[in-house]
Amino acid sequence: MSEEMKKPSFLVYYDNEVIVLRLPDEEAGKLFKSLFPYGREAIKPDFDRNPALAMAFDILSMAIDRDKERYERRCEANRENGRKGGLAKASNIKQSLANGKQGLANLADKDKDMDKDKDMDMERDMERDMDISSICTEPEESVSMPPVISLILNDKSLHDIFQSDIDGWKELYPAVDILQELRKMKGWLDSNPTKRKTQRGIKRFINGWLAREQDRNGVKGGKEGLESFVSGKSDEELESEISGIAHSHISREAMERYHDKIQELICLCCPYEEFSQEHIEYMHREWGREPVRKEDTLIVPTEYSYSYWDNRLNEDN
Repeated sequence: MSEEMKKPSFLVYYDNEVIVLRLPDEEAGKLFKSLFPYGREAIKPDFDRNPALAMAFDILSMAIDRDKERYERRCEANRENGRKGGLAKASNIKQSLANGKQGLANLADKDKDMDKDKDMDMERDMERDMDISSICTEPEESVSMPPVISLILNDKSLHDIFQSDIDGWKELYPAVDILQELRKMKGWLDSNPTKRKTQRGIKRFINGWLAREQDRNGVKGGKEGLESFVSGKSDEELESEISGIAHSHISREAMERYHDKIQELICLCCPYEEFSQEHIEYMHREWGREPVRKEDTLIVPTEYSYSYWDNRLNEDN
């Protein structure tokens, strides 16, 4: 990339906060420092001995790559617009000098110069394409290492997950059975084709799922656990987490049969506010239990088996 086109900055997104916060301060500092040489010169750090740190870097660096691609496309569009303006001026010169020998001679010279410029532009474009390929190509696992599991994407291609990926997630989410959760993700994506992810979005989906499971497993119940679950979460975040817990614990058959009813109850409890007696009776009647009480508020409990829906499925069948 030419000096003129180099992006003078990079962005760090809030979506990646959960990944950084799970690292010890020293490792988080190393991660942050590594982003500057990568963003400026695509220099990758050597984190091979630390799978968690390597995975965190891969996720953040992919965001830098995407932003860099968008910036280059914008620069190229601006340059192309400028080139079109220059060609239009050259066309006007041709028209005005068409009747004179000297004009024809000058025009021939200009055409030669323009051909040279076009050749130089093509060479620069090829060099820039090579730069983009070298920057954005993700490292591939050795062909001798088969994937442990594959997740289907929105274009029906497969995203392969290797043992090195699993090892990194194990360090980031120690309270989670990574392989079991990946199997759940595979089942969920197989049964929800409209919610499948893109190649760029699949890792964010995986980390979000594992982070929710880590938080859920870390909640021990009781007032302290419930406050920890609720603390700092917006209504939308709380609803999303409760929905994720429900999808993880209710069988696919029961979820499909009672999906609308389950979603209605989840929305009923978010935002978590004081329920009327009618709400409490409704939830007790339709879900088989009352919400958990936290001081003067009531929310869907975070720890129970959700077996009510599978039991109800058996009864209805």
